Amino acid sequence: MVLWNDSITPFKQLKGKIQLTRSSVKSLDFCMVFGVFCTLIYNKLTNIGVGGNVVAIVYLIGNLRFVGISGWILSAMKGWRKRLGCVMFLELYFASATGFFLEFLLWSIVISILCFYRFSFSSKKIIGIMFIAILLLPALQHSKWEYRNAVWYQYTSGEKHVEIFGSPLEVGKWSKPFIYVGKLLESMVIVVTMRWGHDFFNELIVRYNQSWIVERVMIWVPTMVPYAEGSTVKNAIISTLVPRVLFPNKMSAGGGENFTRFTGVILNRRTSMNLGYAGEMYANFGYTGGIIACGCYGLVLGLIFRWLIIRAQRNILYLAFVPYVMQSAILSEVGIFEVSNTIFKSIVIVLFLNYLFPKFLSNSGIDPRIQKIPA
Repeated sequence: MVLWNDSITPFKQLKGKIQLTRSSVKSLDFCMVFGVFCTLIYNKLTNIGVGGNVVAIVYLIGNLRFVGISGWILSAMKGWRKRLGCVMFLELYFASATGFFLEFLLWSIVISILCFYRFSFSSKKIIGIMFIAILLLPALQHSKWEYRNAVWYQYTSGEKHVEIFGSPLEVGKWSKPFIYVGKLLESMVIVVTMRWGHDFFNELIVRYNQSWIVERVMIWVPTMVPYAEGSTVKNAIISTLVPRVLFPNKMSAGGGENFTRFTGVILNRRTSMNLGYAGEMYANFGYTGGIIACGCYGLVLGLIFRWLIIRAQRNILYLAFVPYVMQSAILSEVGIFEVSNTIFKSIVIVLFLNYLFPKFLSNSGIDPRIQKIPA
């Protein structure tokens, strides 16, 4: 939200390849391989119901796989396409195994933005990509529920086959990604042929328009419950900075308690949803105070973004860490605690990674003649 005038200048596209040193190449590949390994561990732990700070850290370390592939995209060195294909296929596999596709969607958008920044596209390609993106917006939401109905409910009822365009396909560990792609293509056909119904639109609006959460908070507070007067923000900061050993009653990620308290809506146990920063600021400070608090919140995020960009001026690989650190800030249905906790732990991991591989993010990481962001 806030970028100082002297901090950065508008980026120009990078030209040509950026020759990474051998140590930087090894560091990027380490991030990808170790990140995939930690993601497998995270999925196993969540499947057996294990949670807590350790699992959250394992999740964040797992996201280093996207730091690795982002660095390869920025370098444009030979082999980046194969690595990108492997990482994204594994991400689709992880998403289809759980039935939750938000992470896959967000990181797909991040990778697309990096590719737009790094490479030149003709006007025809840009128009084509925009057209596909418009079709994907409703199709992604519809296909998610179609996939869950096909895989979760049919499979639990004993039916081990699903239909894709009228053809049966057996449900298996490695067939799930292809089933989801098939359901996505079916949904795109529905969008193109305009064969949607009333439920299709309702589902789309509720999911993509998160302003209903803020509206619900404004209806519920202060009519039914009083303003929190900064208590949730204070608890979020304390819970972020103080370990649970010293603060046993610190907040937990998910936001179900705050959501029910300030909206009156009771979530089922599988749903993880919070008020969003706008809803939470209003619940604490009211209308005018909430607007001012949102500005302060944006200022803090802007300063963190500025901190990363200034370092990217001397080593462009820092750009690969921008979405890694700031990923939670773009979500509209998480609370202040989820954002602050994720950013804080991500920065700690970045600093530790810099300590572990000192040449990775130093000036010697790439050719000094081309390492800076072109201004």
